[in-house]
Amino acid sequence: MPPHIINQLIRTNDLIVAFSAELEQHKVPRNFIQEFQHDSFKIGLKVTEGIFLHNIQPLLAGRQFDLVTIHIENTIINLENFESEKIGSSFKINALKKACVELIPLIRELKQYFELE
Repeated sequence: MPPHIINQLIRTNDLIVAFSAELEQHKVPRNFIQEFQHDSFKIGLKVTEGIFLHNIQPLLAGRQFDLVTIHIENTIINLENFESEKIGSSFKINALKKACVELIPLIRELKQYFELE
């Protein structure tokens, strides 16, 4: 796998975990945290599933990578909602939004790398 994709996935995941911890520390209502975590944590999960499935079920692997993009987009929407509600650090929100936006084309590149397009 291309190292720049792995690095971006790790960076994004680290930001997700840090922001999630911040939300919990600031006693943000559990439903807000769960909505954020539902999509953001599935990014790494679906990438992993796609990687494992690419040889044995390429069609399903391609769908997992498509779901990653949807979860990234939903995470960005959640971050924008947090931003408008002034929930969480604007610095962390902006860093995570930037990381998510940068990740979307890398997911397409990952599909190409595994010859799923």
